[in-house]
Amino acid sequence: MAATATLDTAFAAPARGRRRRGLALALAAHGLLIAGLLKLAPPPERLATPAAAPVVWLRLLLEPAATPTRDATPSGDARPSARPVPTLQAPAATALPAAEAVAPTPRPAEPAPLQLTLPRGAAARAERSPALDDPRANTQRPTLEARIAKTLEKDWTEELLPDGSRRFRRGNDCILVKDSQATVLDPFNNASRLPPKLAGPC
Repeated sequence: MAATATLDTAFAAPARGRRRRGLALALAAHGLLIAGLLKLAPPPERLATPAAAPVVWLRLLLEPAATPTRDATPSGDARPSARPVPTLQAPAATALPAAEAVAPTPRPAEPAPLQLTLPRGAAARAERSPALDDPRANTQRPTLEARIAKTLEKDWTEELLPDGSRRFRRGNDCILVKDSQATVLDPFNNASRLPPKLAGPC
């Protein structure tokens, strides 16, 4: 037991010394911090409010108005002698040369009247409308008898066109018969020459 007590006291002594040194270091750090803050703080002279300057009232003294001095009346001897007043003479009128007679400016000639009408040659040179030369627009209209005969016509008329198709007409009916696409692509095949063919209105 005695050995244990000696060991406790041996370990407790350095621990107390460390605590004291740590406490001393903390107090020293706080002291340095407070000293630095005091240095950064403004001096008390600046914090003190400046004393108000005393107000001094000054009185403005006005100078007395100067009284006009009366001059002594001049004696008869001191009066100036009367001088003759010079008379102003009017300057002699100089004769100006007679102004030359200015000839009146001639009036400008009146402009010719504007011609707003187009010349006849311009209308004659205008190009002829192509619609007037189109035979489809200038075909003669069929008479009433021709239209009745065309409506009552019973026979079919066959017309061979340059592209190989055929056009059949009867009255107002028109049918266009063309070869099939296979015939166009392979004209030498005998099977493609057989029907069917393409038929439709003109």
